[in-house]
Amino acid sequence: MSKSKSEKNVEPAEPKLSQMQMVRLALQACGMDAKPQDLHKYILEQFREDLPTNLISNYKSQIRRQGGMGGRRTLQIEDLESVRTLVRRLGAEQLKRLVDVLS
Repeated sequence: MSKSKSEKNVEPAEPKLSQMQMVRLALQACGMDAKPQDLHKYILEQFREDLPTNLISNYKSQIRRQGGMGGRRTLQIEDLESVRTLVRRLGAEQLKRLVDVLS
């Protein structure tokens, strides 16, 4: 028995990203300090979607608010690696003392 046209050459469709997800991914790649124009270019190249820069700016503001960043720099993996290196080099107690002195 032969397959119908709808059953032939059917590849599973990739789930389409929402506009918010595209902006999130662009921010991860370009950084939170990236301008909406830079994010627009990245989204256009990576996802072939032409989002208006005012929409990108709006989503960027929402993402900042949701993440509790409020314009501040987020903790990066490199920051944690630096702390781990200091703990190994100085020891936890010495690092605590150093933080107390600096704060």
